[in-house]
Amino acid sequence: MYNVWAEGVGTSKVTDRTIEQELADPAGAEATANQKLLQQGAALRPDVTRLSLGGSGNSDTTINSVTNITPSTQALRYPSSPNITDNTDYVLFEFYRYKPPYRARKASLQNPEGGEDLESYVNTIVNSGSVIDYNDADMYADAQRAAGYNNIIMYMPEDISTGFRAQWGGKNLTNFAAGALRAAGADGFNKINDGAKMLMDGARNIPYMLGAKVIREFVQATSGDSLSNDDVFGAISGAILNPNTELLFSGVDMRNFQLNFKLVPRDVEEAAMCNAIVGHFKKASLPDRVPEKIFGNAEGGVKKNFIGAPKLVRVSFMSGANEHQQLPKFKMCALTQVDVNYTPDGVYATYVGGQPVAMNLTLNFQETKICFADEVNANGMGGIR
Repeated sequence: MYNVWAEGVGTSKVTDRTIEQELADPAGAEATANQKLLQQGAALRPDVTRLSLGGSGNSDTTINSVTNITPSTQALRYPSSPNITDNTDYVLFEFYRYKPPYRARKASLQNPEGGEDLESYVNTIVNSGSVIDYNDADMYADAQRAAGYNNIIMYMPEDISTGFRAQWGGKNLTNFAAGALRAAGADGFNKINDGAKMLMDGARNIPYMLGAKVIREFVQATSGDSLSNDDVFGAISGAILNPNTELLFSGVDMRNFQLNFKLVPRDVEEAAMCNAIVGHFKKASLPDRVPEKIFGNAEGGVKKNFIGAPKLVRVSFMSGANEHQQLPKFKMCALTQVDVNYTPDGVYATYVGGQPVAMNLTLNFQETKICFADEVNANGMGGIR
């Protein structure tokens, strides 16, 4: 990356000046940077373009459009070189049409997402009478790829991370409620005995609860103050109902993650690639003006009242031709936010023709399915990670 302004404290390798010196003499800093760029560009390859901060300068190369890119046949890559080998790690983005989870579709029990006991998992689904697997692998087969979208290959970013979050919360239960649940969970004839005991205990509390109710309603009617049973018992007796608080599981959060990339095109072809990559992600994050079908009806007069869901993205961390076995593995993801910063270094800089010298691309994703324990291998290899 060629940046006129120094990055961090010290002397810039581009201008041989400190930040203070550059701010004091920006014209001199620009001249030094341009001279160095031309020297390095000539040594690298003859078609490296001249950096222009003010729109001036002579160059016979203009970077302003995507060229020689066929969406159906060519993957978009940054950086465009060197070639990917068996030892290359990279991120692969594949685009798919969104498929509603409860649309009309055939039952399928293809491999869900991996896991250490897949056969047992499938048998569980079959024996339960379920006709459609929650993680139906056929739901996003190759036939569901989004038309007009290239695969995108990017370098490994610096912020690869993942996490799983379970939702646990405290729940207060009165003695009566706790007794009712305890009776329901008892085995055999114990249900009857526990149920009878619960009713007897509850009957003893009825007069006190009714008294508290009368006081609450009287206060509400006369003063407008709202009191709870615990307020009444606490104010009169210095006691409250036993909360019997228990920690209960209430669900899991869908994973979300963010990836950041800095795109610094080094030549005309790479600039075209960078523009196409940014355009792909912007386009994939936005809804279609006309959906495919509404309740199975493809009539245009009906569809014009609706918009279609954006595309989904499969994000894969790769090592050569295979998925990386230690890095995170995500299910199909929704692209929830795309941010592009065209002045990532704090100064406006373009090549002749208007092509930004650098762009920061920030992508936010969220998985479309929750993860289960049977999809994660205890050894940390394979499965969902």
